[in-house]
Amino acid sequence: MQELLKGLDLEGIRRREDKREALAEMREEPIRVFISYAHKDERFRPALEPHLKLTQRQGLIATWHDRLIKPGAEWKDVIDARF
Repeated sequence: MQELLKGLDLEGIRRREDKREALAEMREEPIRVFISYAHKDERFRPALEPHLKLTQRQGLIATWHDRLIKPGAEWKDVIDARF
């Protein structure tokens, strides 16, 4: 078993996990991130979202964008209420 673990920085891995857990415990709720973009650039938003998934799964951020506004809703009121 020792041979399999040779060269692994187990202490460094544990420290990073401890830091992540400590950060998650410090926050009562995730940081709300509003993705703002020009609609002509909408094709870039889906390309950004996978890069944010890890921090979402860790509960550090919660993303939101204007395409989540329901039809007929006043977009300014909805955005102001969320942020």
